[in-house]
Formats: sequence, C-alpha cells, structure tokens
Amino acid sequence: MGYFIAGLKDEIRLDVRVKQPKTLFESISMAHLIEERNQFQKKTSNHFRPTTPPFHPRQQQNSTVGLLGSSPSQWTSQTTGTFSGPV
Repeated sequence: MGYFIAGLKDEIRLDVRVKQPKTLFESISMAHLIEERNQFQKKTSNHFRPTTPPFHPRQQQNSTVGLLGSSPSQWTSQTTGTFSGPV
C-alpha cells in the first residue's frame, strides 16, 4: 500500500496520506475521489476566471520630457534667464 501512495501524483498523495487509509482498496478509492475533485476544481476555476488581455509594456522614448511634462530645471529660458514655466 505504501508503494501505491508513493507513486501517486504530488497533488493527490498528500490528501490520501492525511486520510490514513487502512487498506489498498481504501487508498485507491480515496485517490480516485481526490483526483475527480481536483479535476472539477480546475474546470470551475478556469470557467470563472476573468479573461484579461496580456500586458505589453510600452517602450520608453528617449525624450527628456517625462509623463508630467518638462522638469522644473527646464522651465527657465536659457537665453533670457526669465521664468517660462506653466502659469
């Protein structure tokens, strides 16, 4: 019986061992029930999972202007020395 349990798939083996079956027949029966439950859970979890489009990050441009506009250090005019930032 120990060889049977040791040969089970990882997702089934622990559940069978926790139930502590006394005979090989009990071990086989439990393994079948646990496998059926796992298949049902996989089927229902895939059915109810919302489908989202894959995320594709945009490549950054080599611009010196960020998402919020130019930096405060770029707000002053280099030729006149006067403030030319947003009002």
